[in-house]
Amino acid sequence: MKKDGHTHTRLSHHGSQEPLDLYLERAIELGFTDYVVTEHAPLPESFLATYAGPRSQDDDSAMLASELVAYKEEVARVKEKYGEKIRIHQGFEVDYLPGYEAETQAFLQENADWIDEIVLSVHFLENDYGLIGPIDYDPDQLKRFFQRDYRIRRPYLTST
Repeated sequence: MKKDGHTHTRLSHHGSQEPLDLYLERAIELGFTDYVVTEHAPLPESFLATYAGPRSQDDDSAMLASELVAYKEEVARVKEKYGEKIRIHQGFEVDYLPGYEAETQAFLQENADWIDEIVLSVHFLENDYGLIGPIDYDPDQLKRFFQRDYRIRRPYLTST
């Protein structure tokens, strides 16, 4: 098996605007047997109401709830078109949002019969002000909201 397990569509507003067909055609050309389309799931409305980051980031971080039907239709279209050449799996990239686990679980349960795979990601953390903010938007936002040191520490490594 040769698999790409994490791909977005044009509904990922921060990514490429290339058609999904181009990605699938290239995967087929490269001998992939499996391809997973995992668009960013819509962020919970309750999260967006209290979001602390730049307003453009809430639109750029995930597809909008109003785009969910279009996403499912796009995946169905490419499965029909390319399904005999490559196994296409469908799912979501879901952000871990501390305090919003119930909303995330409800979304996943509502879509459980459609989901083949889920990618769990962390794009938001509690910042110095107790608000959830973006950690990978841009360096200025990171400095503004996160003075804490989030670097990975490896205490078992010592210098000689």
